[in-house]
Amino acid sequence: MAGLLDDNIFSNMSTWDKIKTLASGYGLGALNKVTNYDAINKHGEYPDLLRGELQNNYPELGYSRQNRTPLDAAINYGGGYDFGKNIPVSYQDADKMAKAYQLTDYLTSSLMSNKQGMSDASKDYYDNMAGVRQAIEDKRLKKSADSNKIIDMSALYGKRNSTMPAKY
Repeated sequence: MAGLLDDNIFSNMSTWDKIKTLASGYGLGALNKVTNYDAINKHGEYPDLLRGELQNNYPELGYSRQNRTPLDAAINYGGGYDFGKNIPVSYQDADKMAKAYQLTDYLTSSLMSNKQGMSDASKDYYDNMAGVRQAIEDKRLKKSADSNKIIDMSALYGKRNSTMPAKY
């Protein structure tokens, strides 16, 4: 039986739904509600910062970020968590932004007939949204993780949810 992560959300979307997702301006309508530009800029830098911390503290994740490796899944999750924690948007708005962002990867891979890339884009979306969901729930419970906890949670997520071996 196929699990949630085996399902490719983008291949199941109609052409019209893909157009509407991209036409939404990458969910920029939601992002335009955000006035904390420092948080947005910091989030843009976060994946690289997280990558360095993961490589230093969890060498078993690997040192090369390739699709579906433990390091890749960990960075996708941690980036989602950082976004959900620091960018004040609803889960629905975060979902729209993540879907539009990853859909561009899916479509690029599709144009190149790269079936693995198409699958990776969908799984990256699920990784991102797992992090967002956890961050929003943690905020609701008033227990948002500090940076060290995010690193640990991301590493655990990467170990559990990668489908490729670590690359060194």
